[in-house]
Amino acid sequence: MPRASSPLRRHALELVAAGARLGSTGLILPGEGNLSVLAREDREAIVLITPRGVDKARLTPAEVIQIPWDEEARGSWPRLALPDDASTETRMHLAIYAELPGACAVVHAHPPHTLALAGAGLLPDCAVLEEGTQLLGAVSWVPSVDPGSLRLAQEVATALLDAPACVLERHGAVTLGTTLEEALRRMLLLERLAGLTRGAV
Repeated sequence: MPRASSPLRRHALELVAAGARLGSTGLILPGEGNLSVLAREDREAIVLITPRGVDKARLTPAEVIQIPWDEEARGSWPRLALPDDASTETRMHLAIYAELPGACAVVHAHPPHTLALAGAGLLPDCAVLEEGTQLLGAVSWVPSVDPGSLRLAQEVATALLDAPACVLERHGAVTLGTTLEEALRRMLLLERLAGLTRGAV
């Protein structure tokens, strides 16, 4: 891992804390979900992402994967060589950073109320709470696509052009933010809105 005081170390610790929050609130089970941050250190951009198959609620900084990111060659993300232990959805995160330059963090979880609504063909209603209107505004929909595929990566990135959150049919939800805290807040709010929406229908 980077030196203790470095920005990369700080972001790795943020990923650890966010994974623990997702686990404690029931938005992921062991082995589920993935989180990432687009960080910068010494003029270099690096994507920090959670590893595959690891309980994100018990993640350690040493387990966080680092992927160099060339901001001048965003279009090359489908051809990047990825570490074997990187998340199966790494390309989805890279596609989001390539298509949405303002995004600096991505959270993918399996929020149960949101998934239950999606199973009925519904999306969380952002208007149920004032915070929903302010922090989300809209939620996009992504039809069922093979997990880990380039097509899923492209579909999710496209969906997030219109909203900071999207629901993946039978595959959870994705939120983005300018910070990891913002992306996490949006995921937690999405699930709250889904619970309220379910209670109203």
